[in-house]
Amino acid sequence: MKCLVIDAIAPQLVVCASDGARIASRIGDTNAKLHNRLILQYVDEVARELQMPLAQLDALGCVVGAGSFTGIRLGVATVNGLAFALEKPCVALTSMQELAYPVKTDRFVAAIDARHDNYYGAEFCGDWTRMTRQGCYTGEELRAADCPVYYKSGPSDPQALIDMTQILFAAGKTATLEPLYLKKSQAEREKDGE
Repeated sequence: MKCLVIDAIAPQLVVCASDGARIASRIGDTNAKLHNRLILQYVDEVARELQMPLAQLDALGCVVGAGSFTGIRLGVATVNGLAFALEKPCVALTSMQELAYPVKTDRFVAAIDARHDNYYGAEFCGDWTRMTRQGCYTGEELRAADCPVYYKSGPSDPQALIDMTQILFAAGKTATLEPLYLKKSQAEREKDGE
């Protein structure tokens, strides 16, 4: 399966593609302010590396959240735009699924730093496809958890992003992408007096 996947929600932008046999990827540095300048450049670079015109893609994948509000919007808008122009289906991934992908245990939590000792998290049972709960957690709640907690560190794994997109696409789980926000933005909280 030929696919392109974008993760713009973390400090390190990840753009990867597969031609069905090989994977090409670009991982940015930790300056999230450069994502908007680099995202389409990276799309072009991975397609050229694989010598694969974007019109040959079977599907596009995108990490839709939780994470940086601006990164979520950038990734979702870019992938939805490409999908519309190319007339290709989209697959939505979450940052917690990507973190949970390699984990195989009865019950665990995947957590991503949301700053100030707060975390976006999701509870899974068995593997990354069986999420039982997602939401916001405090550090105290995670430290008191009665199951293993896996914290995200570093960029997303391109191989995992490709694998997950292919699995969900094969299962028919495609849709127009929608951002996944697990809490209000700072601007919304300030407006509401929180």
